[in-house]
Amino acid sequence: MLRYKTICTSLLAIVIAVVSMTMSPCSAIAKTDHVDIERLIQDATSASGAKRLRAVEALGNSGDLRALQPLLGLLNDVDPSIRERALKALQTLSQNLRQIYTHIAQWVDQILLQFNIYLAPELPVERT
Repeated sequence: MLRYKTICTSLLAIVIAVVSMTMSPCSAIAKTDHVDIERLIQDATSASGAKRLRAVEALGNSGDLRALQPLLGLLNDVDPSIRERALKALQTLSQNLRQIYTHIAQWVDQILLQFNIYLAPELPVERT
């Protein structure tokens, strides 16, 4: 039984590692690809208000963690409409990321239940 739990725990570690890799910014989970995100991040600091506005909208809908910092920076933009949209974009990004993490947490919980694996460590048994 101990060997079975060790194997299951090892498999779970592999699954968690794979899930962690899929959460990288360049993953399929992110709605915008790597090149687009980099361009949007640059556009977020553009002198053109129209470019910044488009960047705010797209970054908010990107589902990419890299969008967080530029959006936070846009909360201090000189244009009040961009500041307002940046706040709304941060709310959207937050909701999207929360949904992704919730799905992953539920998936991992199902795997744990399927294999009767509990993350709390077992208490050591004293041998006399």
